[in-house]
Amino acid sequence: MPPDVPREFRARIERFPAALRRLLDRELEAGNSIATVGGGFPSPPIGEQVMLAQGLQSGPDALEGLVVRTRASSLTHLEITDATGHFFILTPPIPPPPLPSMEEIRARHDAPRPRTVPPAPGQTADESLQVDIRGETLIYHRAGRTAYLIWTYTQGHRVYRSSLTEWVGPGRGDSAPMAEMERDAVLARILELARLQQGIHPVRVED
Repeated sequence: MPPDVPREFRARIERFPAALRRLLDRELEAGNSIATVGGGFPSPPIGEQVMLAQGLQSGPDALEGLVVRTRASSLTHLEITDATGHFFILTPPIPPPPLPSMEEIRARHDAPRPRTVPPAPGQTADESLQVDIRGETLIYHRAGRTAYLIWTYTQGHRVYRSSLTEWVGPGRGDSAPMAEMERDAVLARILELARLQQGIHPVRVED
């Protein structure tokens, strides 16, 4: 046993069974140290315990013939004893994992990314349909411009023609009103893509 082990610790450790003494010696040789030594573990009047400062440093062969229990509590991680269960070597608890970032959680919920659906037959390279992750909007892209159509499904699939009013883009801040005849054509194309890609059918068109 290293000479720097306090005398009051030595008196208790000398009463430990040989197998536990060997394990403790190997841990100290491997660079571990003793945090505390005490009695009455796990409950008085019997029980002596050595709490190591770090987790086990020696290999699994050092545990042969010993009883190892994983507690993973706020007090201990491993509890090592012999068949009598009167003497214990303990390892300190493992720090809990870091708490998730609330900013990241809020960002995932507040700014969900739209879900891109597979291409439909006849769909051109400059055309795509996306579905808002909340299931409230169909997002139609064509030639660098975007149109939005409100969609609900709680009482059957419904879209709201009045929400389809303009093209957004292609430049930042650009927008242009959608002509009446064009709006009908765009609405029909969105419904076609929604049916082919998502199986959204039948759809009731509301004003």
